[in-house]
Amino acid sequence: MTIDFMNRGLLLDVSTPIKAIEYMALKKAMICNDSPDQLYVIEQSNCGRITDGTGESYANAMIDLTQYPMSEQELDAGYNYIKNNRSYSYLGQQVANDIKNILNKHNTL
Repeated sequence: MTIDFMNRGLLLDVSTPIKAIEYMALKKAMICNDSPDQLYVIEQSNCGRITDGTGESYANAMIDLTQYPMSEQELDAGYNYIKNNRSYSYLGQQVANDIKNILNKHNTL
């Protein structure tokens, strides 16, 4: 089980914390707070637990995961989500596609 705690605030609410993604790629159960990107990744992948960032909610999430461990199916879903949506090869291809589109638009002007 891995816990990724980030203090909420303007600066971190617009960031993409990588630790949660790295651990999901390793098929580890995640407990995260509700920062926007972590919330999005957990909801989209169906892998991990979200808390409101308080000590009590983290404790409850740890107890929940101890009593009801994540299944291989959940861990696989997290791994597959990361592989298909957040891997460097996927993101690199997205950047390359965006650059090609910009160049194509510029060349047609």
